[in-house]
Amino acid sequence: TANGPSTFCSGDSVLLSSSYPNGNTWTPTGNTSSSFYATSSGTYTVTYTDANGCTATSNPITLTVNPSPPAPIVNPQGPLIICADGVIQLYSNTSGGNVWSPNGETTDTIMVYTPGNYYVVNSSGPCPSAASNIVTVNLGSNPNPPVISLTGTDTLYCSSASSYQWSLNGNPIQGATGQFYVPTANGSYSVYVTNEDGCGTMGEPYEFTLNELTYLEGPEWIIAPNPASNLLTVLWKNNSRAKIQVLDIQGKLLISQTSTSGNENLDKGNVQPIKVIVSR
Repeated sequence: TANGPSTFCSGDSVLLSSSYPNGNTWTPTGNTSSSFYATSSGTYTVTYTDANGCTATSNPITLTVNPSPPAPIVNPQGPLIICADGVIQLYSNTSGGNVWSPNGETTDTIMVYTPGNYYVVNSSGPCPSAASNIVTVNLGSNPNPPVISLTGTDTLYCSSASSYQWSLNGNPIQGATGQFYVPTANGSYSVYVTNEDGCGTMGEPYEFTLNELTYLEGPEWIIAPNPASNLLTVLWKNNSRAKIQVLDIQGKLLISQTSTSGNENLDKGNVQPIKVIVSR
C-alpha cells in the first residue's frame, strides 16, 4: 500500500508498505524491508516469499514525480544597505508565480522599505521551486547634515564625507564634487554629502556674495586680476622667496613654482575658477 498520494513533487517521497513484516522483495528497487520511502517515478510491486519458498506478488502501484521548476534568482544580490526613508527594488528572474518571503507578495518585483532577509519561491507549476538566493538588506545610517563655512575670502568648504555634490540655488553644479568649492556667482550654495553606507543628506544653504576686489592682497604680495584671466600676475612687495601653487576647483595642481622677487606671470590657461596658494 502507498501511505500518501501517488503523485508528488520532486524532493518529496511516499511510504510504500507490505502487509508482511519479513520475506519481502520490492521491484524495481530490490529493497527487502517491510516498507520504504519511494522518491522516483515508476511502477512498484512487492513479492513475498514464505518459509517453503512459495511466493506471492502484490498489486502494482504507479508513482509519478512532478519536476520542480528551477529556483529563481533575486537581483541585485546582497548584502545591500537601505538608508533611512529609502527604498530598494528587488526582482526575480522568473515571470509569474513568484511568492516572496517574508512579506508574501506575488509580483515579479518588490519594493523593500525595511531591513531583513528576502527570497522568493516560484509556484507557477504543480510543484513549487526551491527557494532562491537570500538577499540580506541592512539598515544604513544617514550622515550628519553638512555645515558649510567660508575659508579665506572666496572658498566654501564643508565637513569631511565620502562624496560631495555642490548646488547653486538648488541646481547641481557640474564637476563640483570636492570638499572645497570656489563660487563664481552670488547665490545660495548647498552641498549634498554621502557616507560610507552610501546614505546622504543636505545641510542648510550658505548665502555667498563675491568679493568685489579686482585683486587679492597679502602681507608680502598682490595677485591680480580677480577674477583671474588666462594670465595671472603675482607682484612681490619685498624681495621674498615663496612657493606659488595654482589649483582648479577639484584640487588638481595646474602650476607649481618658486619665486624669488619681482613680478611673476603665470599662464594658467582657460580654467575658471582657480585657487592660488602662496607659502613661504
